[in-house]
Amino acid sequence: GRQSLAIYNATKAAINAYVRGLQHRLADSGVHALLVKPAFVDTAMTWGLYNPSILAPPKRVADDIWRAVRKKKYCIYTPWYWRSAMMFVRGLPRFLFHKLRS
Repeated sequence: GRQSLAIYNATKAAINAYVRGLQHRLADSGVHALLVKPAFVDTAMTWGLYNPSILAPPKRVADDIWRAVRKKKYCIYTPWYWRSAMMFVRGLPRFLFHKLRS
């Protein structure tokens, strides 16, 4: 996680591990758990914090989540481009990642 968001990112990692464990535990029960990894969503919480052009519309995120629930997906990134963005960030060598400051 980025230095300015270390605690926030640690909680995201914990949620990821928890939901994956929950999915494993519920696998034979017929209950489905979906892990949602959203981009920055245009809500009251994010108002004024980010450039509006990078914010995902709430309806789009909700539609993606609803579609994933119906298809019984296990994990989604929403909007679709967020997966590529996160793959790029995770793929950065540590020495380059450390040069990013925020």
